Amino acid sequence: NTDILSITIDYGPYAFMDKYDPTFVPNTSDDEGRYSYENQPRVAFFNLNQLHTAMASLFTDPQKSQIILDNFFQVYERRYLHLMKQKLGWEESDENDEERSEER
Repeated sequence: NTDILSITIDYGPYAFMDKYDPTFVPNTSDDEGRYSYENQPRVAFFNLNQLHTAMASLFTDPQKSQIILDNFFQVYERRYLHLMKQKLGWEESDENDEERSEER
């Protein structure tokens, strides 16, 4: 679920990964893996795009709002990498940061 107010409205089904598995799906009714861990960025983009479509008539300059969609994955990846580096205690930036954060 995506909530523009940052209020958690759905607590389940959920689970913790005992071992990192990007294909992990906590929802047992999701046979296709739509909500797997690795698909979360695509689902977030889908939800953002649906919100954009629903609100398009309210925008004074639709091209500006399109820029947000066009840059979503770049911003997401940069923020995700920053958060992973914080969790792992990496203070220095390195050209291999992205590769290191993907290691299992």
